[in-house]
Amino acid sequence: MLLFQCSVVFLIVVYTNCCCGADPNTAAIQVGAKELLNSRKNWSWGSYANAEAILGLMLANDTWYRKDDADSVVSVQAMHIELLAALSRNSMLEDAEWSNGKLAQYVSAIQMTCYDPKDFYGHNLVYILSGHMTQNREYFMRQRFALSWGVLALCNANEHIEETFKKLLGNPSTNFTFGVDEAAMTLMALTCIKDTIGRQSAENFIVRLLRSGVTLGEYSSSLAIQALRAAGTMGVDDLISRITADLRQSLLNKTSSLMTPAGALHILPALAGTSPLDIGRTVCQQETNGMSNVTSSSEVTLKITVDDGRALYTPDSWTITIANGTTLYDAMLVLQQRTSSFRFQATHSSFGYSVESINGVRSDTTKSTYWQILQTGNIPISSSVSGTIPKEGDHFIFRLKTWGH
Repeated sequence: MLLFQCSVVFLIVVYTNCCCGADPNTAAIQVGAKELLNSRKNWSWGSYANAEAILGLMLANDTWYRKDDADSVVSVQAMHIELLAALSRNSMLEDAEWSNGKLAQYVSAIQMTCYDPKDFYGHNLVYILSGHMTQNREYFMRQRFALSWGVLALCNANEHIEETFKKLLGNPSTNFTFGVDEAAMTLMALTCIKDTIGRQSAENFIVRLLRSGVTLGEYSSSLAIQALRAAGTMGVDDLISRITADLRQSLLNKTSSLMTPAGALHILPALAGTSPLDIGRTVCQQETNGMSNVTSSSEVTLKITVDDGRALYTPDSWTITIANGTTLYDAMLVLQQRTSSFRFQATHSSFGYSVESINGVRSDTTKSTYWQILQTGNIPISSSVSGTIPKEGDHFIFRLKTWGH
C-alpha cells in the first residue's frame, strides 16, 4: 500500500463495515490488518507468504477482497503471478517448497477469493495437491501439521481424501510432535471430515495444555482457540475469553510485531471467531474460466448470518451476490442452491413468507421461540423476508429468540 494516508482511511471503513456491532475485537483486527497491509512490497508479501496473508485478511473480513477495490485485487493478482511463475517452471509444482504442504494454503486462498482452484488458468491445483500428498506420503505421514492443511484444503473443496490420511489423523494420540499447533490443525481437519471420535485426543491435548498454565506464544494460542471454536468444544469459554483478551491487548499495545503473514493467519481469525473451516462456506458468483464475474451496478452483495443461540458455537455466515431488486427470500433460495451448509423452510401467508426453520433448527410455539431477522445495524426488518429488498452491503442476522427475552 503506497499511498498510506488514503489507504488507512479505506481500511478503517472496510473493517468497520465488516464488524457492525460493538465487538471489542474489531479495533484489534483493524490495527493488525493495517500493519499487515503496510508491510507489503509492491502489493506482495513475498514468496510463499501471500496465501497466508490473504487468508488471514479474508477470514477476519470475508468482504476484504472485492473486484471493485483495486488495492485488494492487486494483492490477489500478485499471488496469482507468484503461483503462475512457479507453474511455468514446473507444471506439477514438484519443488520441495510447494510439494511439502504449502500448496494447500494457496488452494485455500484461491478458493476463498472466489477463483476455481480446479481450473486456475487451466491448471487443476486440487489434483496437483492430491498428487503431492500421494507421492510424498512418507513426509505427510510424519508431518501431521502439513497433512492437516492438505486435508482441510481438499475437504473445503469437496474433494476425495485418501482413507490412509483420515485414519492417521484420527488415530488416538497423546503425543503431538509440534505441540499445540499440530494438535489444533489436526482437530480442525478432523472436524472438517466429521470424525467426531478421532478428534477427541487432539481436543483433550489442547484443553489440558491450556489449563496447565504453560505459557504459549500468540501464534500457538490463536490456533488453539480457532480449533476449539471450530470443533464446538464444550466448557472452554473461559479459555477462549482469556486468550482472546490477551491477543487483543498484544495487538492494540503493539508489544511485538505480530502481523507477519503467518501471524495474520493465526491471530486475525482467532479474534474474528473464524477458522480455516470457514473457507468451505465461501459463497461466490458463478465462475467462468477460473475467474468470477465482476460485480456490476445491477447486482448487490449481502451477508447472511445464522445464530441459533448455541453459546459455544460461532454463528455461520455467508456472503452472496444477487441481482439488484431481488427479495431477501429469493436470496435465501439462491444461497440454498449454491451451498449445502444453508437450508431453510418458510411458510406463506397473506403477509408473505415467514421463516420456520434454518439448518434443522425450528421455531417452536410451545417453547416460545422464533427466528428474529435483523438488518444492518441490528434493526429488525419491517416486512417479511419476501417483502424485504436487500441493498448493497446489507448484513442480515437470523437469530433464534425467545419471546419476552
